[in-house]
Amino acid sequence: MKPTLWTRLDALSRHLTPFGIAFFAVLLAVVPWRIPSLGVAGPIWPLMAVFYWTLYRPDLMPALAVFVIGLLFDALSGAPLGVNVLAFLTLHGLVAGQRRFFYGKPFMLIWLGFAVATATALAVAWVLTALWYGSVIGGQDRMVAQFVMTVGCFPLVSWALFMWQRTFLKSV
Repeated sequence: MKPTLWTRLDALSRHLTPFGIAFFAVLLAVVPWRIPSLGVAGPIWPLMAVFYWTLYRPDLMPALAVFVIGLLFDALSGAPLGVNVLAFLTLHGLVAGQRRFFYGKPFMLIWLGFAVATATALAVAWVLTALWYGSVIGGQDRMVAQFVMTVGCFPLVSWALFMWQRTFLKSV
């Protein structure tokens, strides 16, 4: 029996969910929140989404989707085009390459792996930005604050994405 239009649309929407969540994370990351003492440094929400979906549902977060998410983040954040694309693709490659190691391990080990992958992605972004401007750039304190906030928020985001996956993507 041929699937109905509604069945195909349901399957398509479920397959696009990780990309949609990562897209929403980009929007969340570029919105100015005006929180005192936070300044411009905030968690890098799309990095968390890319890590989670690459680890647990790599079939729904291919490299092309990561490329588009990175390009959107560059365009909306004002970063030089390609910086976050390469940083996110670096993270995607690290996670995809180590997926067999991380999958099924305790959360503390996954959290440590996320911290290492995030530090690597931020270092790539910093080096590429320095190359873009042709000089060593400042902002290491901002980068450290972003790193700490991103790694600190990861358990909550990971739990929320797990609940989403368990509820909406169990049949995909």
